[in-house]
Amino acid sequence: MNIAQLEYADIYSDPLPSDETLDRMKELCRQHSGTEILVRNKKEVLQWYEKRWPPPSAEQRASVLNQLTQGALRLAELKRELLEVAEQFVSESRAGEFVTA
Repeated sequence: MNIAQLEYADIYSDPLPSDETLDRMKELCRQHSGTEILVRNKKEVLQWYEKRWPPPSAEQRASVLNQLTQGALRLAELKRELLEVAEQFVSESRAGEFVTA
Protein backbone atom coordinates (compact mmCIF):
# COMPACT_ATOMS: atom_id res chain seq x y z
CA MET A 1 0.00 0.00 0.00
CA ASN A 2 1.16 3.50 -0.67
CA ILE A 3 0.80 6.47 1.68
CA ALA A 4 -2.54 7.60 0.26
CA GLN A 5 -3.95 4.12 0.66
CA LEU A 6 -2.77 3.97 4.27
CA GLU A 7 -4.35 7.35 5.05
CA TYR A 8 -7.67 6.36 3.54
CA ALA A 9 -7.61 2.67 4.42
CA ASP A 10 -11.24 2.78 5.46
CA ILE A 11 -12.31 3.65 1.90
CA TYR A 12 -9.66 1.66 0.02
CA SER A 13 -10.71 -1.45 -1.85
CA ASP A 14 -8.99 -3.71 -4.32
CA PRO A 15 -9.46 -2.70 -7.95
CA LEU A 16 -12.13 -4.61 -9.80
CA PRO A 17 -11.22 -6.67 -12.85
CA SER A 18 -11.97 -5.13 -16.22
CA ASP A 19 -15.36 -5.88 -17.76
CA GLU A 20 -13.72 -7.73 -20.63
CA THR A 21 -11.83 -10.06 -18.27
CA LEU A 22 -14.94 -10.63 -16.18
CA ASP A 23 -17.05 -11.41 -19.27
CA ARG A 24 -14.42 -13.85 -20.49
CA MET A 25 -14.45 -15.62 -17.11
CA LYS A 26 -18.26 -15.85 -17.14
CA GLU A 27 -18.26 -17.29 -20.67
CA LEU A 28 -15.59 -19.84 -19.79
CA CYS A 29 -17.53 -20.91 -16.70
CA ARG A 30 -20.67 -21.31 -18.79
CA GLN A 31 -18.82 -23.39 -21.37
CA HIS A 32 -17.21 -25.46 -18.61
CA SER A 33 -20.60 -26.27 -17.07
CA GLY A 34 -22.06 -27.26 -20.44
CA THR A 35 -19.09 -29.47 -21.27
CA GLU A 36 -19.26 -31.16 -17.86
CA ILE A 37 -22.90 -32.00 -18.53
CA LEU A 38 -21.99 -33.39 -21.96
CA VAL A 39 -19.23 -35.59 -20.52
CA ARG A 40 -21.51 -36.85 -17.74
CA ASN A 41 -24.27 -37.69 -20.25
CA LYS A 42 -21.86 -39.56 -22.54
CA LYS A 43 -20.59 -41.60 -19.57
CA GLU A 44 -24.17 -42.48 -18.70
CA VAL A 45 -24.84 -43.52 -22.31
CA LEU A 46 -21.80 -45.81 -22.24
CA GLN A 47 -23.01 -47.36 -18.96
CA TRP A 48 -26.43 -47.84 -20.49
CA TYR A 49 -24.83 -49.51 -23.53
CA GLU A 50 -23.18 -52.05 -21.21
CA LYS A 51 -26.59 -53.13 -19.84
CA ARG A 52 -28.47 -53.02 -23.15
CA TRP A 53 -29.43 -56.16 -25.01
CA PRO A 54 -28.70 -56.55 -27.85
CA PRO A 55 -25.56 -54.50 -27.47
CA PRO A 56 -25.11 -51.44 -29.67
CA SER A 57 -23.02 -51.65 -32.79
CA ALA A 58 -19.32 -50.96 -32.56
CA GLU A 59 -19.90 -47.83 -34.63
CA GLN A 60 -22.45 -46.43 -32.16
CA ARG A 61 -20.20 -47.16 -29.19
CA ALA A 62 -17.17 -45.65 -30.94
CA SER A 63 -19.14 -42.51 -31.78
CA VAL A 64 -20.17 -41.96 -28.15
CA LEU A 65 -16.66 -42.77 -26.93
CA ASN A 66 -15.23 -40.25 -29.40
CA GLN A 67 -17.65 -37.57 -28.17
CA LEU A 68 -16.69 -38.39 -24.57
CA THR A 69 -12.99 -38.10 -25.37
CA GLN A 70 -13.49 -34.80 -27.21
CA GLY A 71 -15.50 -33.47 -24.27
CA ALA A 72 -12.82 -34.49 -21.78
CA LEU A 73 -10.16 -32.78 -23.90
CA ARG A 74 -12.30 -29.64 -24.10
CA LEU A 75 -12.73 -29.68 -20.30
CA ALA A 76 -8.97 -29.77 -19.84
CA GLU A 77 -8.57 -26.89 -22.31
CA LEU A 78 -11.25 -24.85 -20.52
CA LYS A 79 -9.53 -25.41 -17.18
CA ARG A 80 -6.28 -24.08 -18.63
CA GLU A 81 -8.10 -21.04 -20.02
CA LEU A 82 -9.78 -20.44 -16.64
CA LEU A 83 -6.36 -20.45 -15.00
CA GLU A 84 -5.11 -17.91 -17.55
CA VAL A 85 -8.04 -15.61 -16.77
CA ALA A 86 -7.44 -16.03 -13.04
CA GLU A 87 -3.81 -15.04 -13.60
CA GLN A 88 -5.06 -12.02 -15.54
CA PHE A 89 -7.24 -11.04 -12.55
CA VAL A 90 -4.16 -11.15 -10.34
CA SER A 91 -2.03 -9.15 -12.77
CA GLU A 92 -4.77 -6.50 -13.14
CA SER A 93 -5.01 -6.28 -9.37
CA ARG A 94 -1.25 -5.90 -9.03
CA ALA A 95 -1.22 -3.24 -11.74
CA GLY A 96 -3.86 -1.34 -9.79
CA GLU A 97 -1.63 -1.29 -6.71
CA PHE A 98 0.93 0.81 -8.53
CA VAL A 99 -1.55 3.45 -9.67
CA THR A 100 -1.58 6.45 -7.38
CA ALA A 101 -4.08 9.25 -7.44
